[in-house]
Amino acid sequence: MKTTLFSTHKFEEQYLVKANKGKHELKMLETRLTKETAILANGAITVSLFTGDDASAEVIKELNYWVAYDLPKNLLGKLWKGKYRGQKQKWFI
Repeated sequence: MKTTLFSTHKFEEQYLVKANKGKHELKMLETRLTKETAILANGAITVSLFTGDDASAEVIKELNYWVAYDLPKNLLGKLWKGKYRGQKQKWFI
């Protein structure tokens, strides 16, 4: 899963990578989440915020776009009775 992490310090990166165990594609940014920087999360399915980030409705709306993803290969044909291979979602506030 593509995840964008805002406000990541260089010294934290090794610990976040280790905790992730290769499960997710991480995009670590030193910049804070603001209305102007929200575009940097384009393509991410999830976004991680820290205390210094702006999580106001105005900023979250900037993250408001369609997210599409396919199931991992090991789950194709097993979930949803094999009828679907992924989803497309849009989150609203």
